[in-house]
Amino acid sequence: MIPLYHESRALRETVERLLADVPLEPTASRREFGSLLANADVGIIGFRRCSATDVQWLRTVSRPGLLAPSCVVITPLSIGRLQRLRGIESERLHVVWAEEVDDRLIDVLAEIEPWHDDPLRLLGQRMLAAGAPHRSVVAAIERICNVSGGRSLHPPVNSVTELASGVGLSADSFRRYWREGTPLTCGPKRLLNWAVLLWAVRQRPRVRWDTIAKQAGIGRRTLERYGQQLASCTLAEAGRDPRLLKRRFREWAASVSEHMTEPAPTPGGQARRRDQAHL
Repeated sequence: MIPLYHESRALRETVERLLADVPLEPTASRREFGSLLANADVGIIGFRRCSATDVQWLRTVSRPGLLAPSCVVITPLSIGRLQRLRGIESERLHVVWAEEVDDRLIDVLAEIEPWHDDPLRLLGQRMLAAGAPHRSVVAAIERICNVSGGRSLHPPVNSVTELASGVGLSADSFRRYWREGTPLTCGPKRLLNWAVLLWAVRQRPRVRWDTIAKQAGIGRRTLERYGQQLASCTLAEAGRDPRLLKRRFREWAASVSEHMTEPAPTPGGQARRRDQAHL
């Protein structure tokens, strides 16, 4: 389901024509659109003028967190709109000018949606876009989150020491660079555990859980513990409903990236974040 906010019937009909096979939820209410977007991966927003007030609404419409929905904004091209939107266009906000909507809307959505289908990969992309971490952290994020998108059958690493060694650092040095350069309030170990769990569930239709755990270099009980501690579910539940695991991962990612939308932390807050990063 893709929520569609529109300010004209003509724009609504254009989008419905282009996306005839896609379930849309059209609305002319900004409040309703915000509610619909809270349960969606992608939303479409159609503006007639895209004023400064409209741009301010764009800044607030998406929920906080690194895995917040992506939005496609459709509005007529003008120098003023170009300047207003240039400052907020990002990995999360994509602009399609009304004059090119027939040619570009479907292609833009086709680029966005696969990232949301793989929330770990999307998290890696958003983490890299959020700042300029040390090169070792960039390499680690690309590896943990499979940012390139290749579907390897090999399990992700499950040890911070092994991950750090792979980028030429000691574990302590790597943790320091991670703490200083990533927009997360948790350390790399928790993300590694999530990567292993998500990978394991993808393998389940073809392989038994005991074999999957062995391939990942951990015990079956450890894998079970990852499911309970990270996602509050059993392996059987995750295997039956992979969407449940993705939803719990999104909720977790939002909880460890909420500080991105808050005021700058006090020195005491910085210390608390350093403590959390060791978890």
